[in-house]
Amino acid sequence: MEKEIRRSACGICSKRCVVDLCLEDGEILSVRPVGEKGFENCSNMCVKGALGASYRSRADRLRTPLRRVGEKGEGRFEPISWDEALGEIAEKLLTLRDESGADSVAFFSGYTKWYRPMLRRLATLFGSSNYATESSSCHRAAIIGNICDTGMQSSPDYANAGILLVTARGRFTPAAKAAAKKGMKIVAVDPYLSPDIEKYADEHLRLRPGTDVALAYGIARELIIMGKADEEYIEKYVHGYEQYKARAMEFTPERVEEICGISSEGLKKTAKLIADNLPMSLQEGFTGLIHHRGGVSAIRAWSALCAICGCYGRRGGNLPKGVLRSNGHIKTPFRNFEMAHPVELPTDKRIGAKKFPVWNALLDECQAMEFPAAVERGELKGIFALGMNARMFPDSEGMFETLRKIPFFVDCDIWLSDSAKYADIVLPVSVSYERSQLSEVCMDSKLLWVDAAVESIGESRSDEDIIIAVARALGIKDELFDGGADACRSFLLEGTGISLEQLRSEKKPLAIPHFALPRPLEEGFPTPSGKYELWSETIAAYSDLDPLPAFIDPLEGSDTETFPLILQAGVRTDRYAHAFHSRTHTVEAIRALRPIAAVDMHPEDAAALGLEKGDKVKLETAFGSINVAVDIDSRLLKGCVNMYHGYSEADVNSLFPGDYLDSYSGFPGYKAIACRVRKG
Repeated sequence: MEKEIRRSACGICSKRCVVDLCLEDGEILSVRPVGEKGFENCSNMCVKGALGASYRSRADRLRTPLRRVGEKGEGRFEPISWDEALGEIAEKLLTLRDESGADSVAFFSGYTKWYRPMLRRLATLFGSSNYATESSSCHRAAIIGNICDTGMQSSPDYANAGILLVTARGRFTPAAKAAAKKGMKIVAVDPYLSPDIEKYADEHLRLRPGTDVALAYGIARELIIMGKADEEYIEKYVHGYEQYKARAMEFTPERVEEICGISSEGLKKTAKLIADNLPMSLQEGFTGLIHHRGGVSAIRAWSALCAICGCYGRRGGNLPKGVLRSNGHIKTPFRNFEMAHPVELPTDKRIGAKKFPVWNALLDECQAMEFPAAVERGELKGIFALGMNARMFPDSEGMFETLRKIPFFVDCDIWLSDSAKYADIVLPVSVSYERSQLSEVCMDSKLLWVDAAVESIGESRSDEDIIIAVARALGIKDELFDGGADACRSFLLEGTGISLEQLRSEKKPLAIPHFALPRPLEEGFPTPSGKYELWSETIAAYSDLDPLPAFIDPLEGSDTETFPLILQAGVRTDRYAHAFHSRTHTVEAIRALRPIAAVDMHPEDAAALGLEKGDKVKLETAFGSINVAVDIDSRLLKGCVNMYHGYSEADVNSLFPGDYLDSYSGFPGYKAIACRVRKG
């Protein structure tokens, strides 16, 4: 049969790149990036996307609904019909609601994110405040920091910046590289020496993991002393500067050197480089900052430098942006569906509301990191999940035990994951190539309609269809769910100036017209003070936490004599950037990139322990241990070890206690914990 090309969208991550599939006899031969005008943000395809055919065509794809017949976690199921599965799900969830209240059931979304507005609507119509997502440990902490400071997100004005500060990000954007070639200076702040940092950075501050707040205050102190704080800008646009300045003065070069491992001379040299090359833009690498117990504060501390130098919202600094995605905090028309509650629900009933009041006040979902505690208290009795992943939790083995204990658990997935093995009912889900969908175009403020490129395997259904079917089985009466997927999609488009029919007929990316960007210097910031808040009145209003960026020693209370090394879990080094997650580890072509679970060590650290590449070792924290191999990486900061996440046979997240969390966001502190490596 002749080969053909069909357009689709990759659904493996939230970027949702538009791709071209090369097909033969209905099977995908290859996945290619789209090189046409309008798809520029989709041109750099990652490893996962390029191997999307393998992701879809695995032999163990779920083909029918399943009912558990063995013990939880054992993986023994029997096939059942969709009618049986939906009937049993509805019966169990309604019984839990009648006996224990709607909040005893949580609705959870893993990856990806395109269907989340509909799942959110299902949860609220059911009556549950407990809607949660994998964003309980991914990106949302950065949004909290943004809301507390400015009420919006921003991006660097590379073309006009004199200097770019890049934090916790080893891979630079094409725009940053282009600007560097034209003379823009770059300061990189990262323990790891990536190839991009080595090639493009004018200064590289290799701080100890988790000490960003101290370093940012130290740089601020030097800039203030040099007279580079923009007093006029601060007077007009900044709130809390005097309190911030007093805190910054505590972080002398000598104290910063002791905390961060950055020499006094290096600190002063960097501050002078910034001072001599203003305006400054900031590019933050989110996971490397927010996966610390002081993660929200780290986001705020680096952003504060833009404010005190008068660079936020100005040419050459960081410019506010409109984020067109359903998981952002800016309320664009495309966002309204998820945020518009069909039923108003109390926020104080959410799981994690008391422990993480800032999270609860600013984000419209519960904090899933509290699921284990909620099950132990008897508050959480049922979970309906699309893509549950216990391995994203600290003390991941404890989360598997939570799934064992919970009275009723439904998981919808592509194959029988480790988490799905604990479910009472498993529903088979189509991959993105198998469904027609309304898609964002690579986070580029554009919308596109794509038709299903290939048939669904077995009886698998799209997430949209599953959510609507469950709503109907529950007896929920809602005009959008009753109208089907198209009614929901059309609602999603209301106010954008684009219709579903137009998207289907034109089959090209359409930019939302009249999509106005925020103008905070002219219109005021959407914060309580109307200004950029160094002292966050939002934090002060909802908690007793520090309203300034707070330095939290990542190793405070640790036995560093017994555990002298610093473990960073899930670090995306350049060698394996974006290749692995637990759901792709079992894709043979992807797993082949790094088949053996290994801890990366600096050659001097390995030599001091008599270790060589390939040696079998025990990686230990005070909380637990796993058996892994040794890999050698000379780009690491001496004293630090990296371990990639997601290996079922050696899950690094199991080495972190379940309460090893940021008090502001509830995020796990995966990027810094005391550890040791022992032979054998």
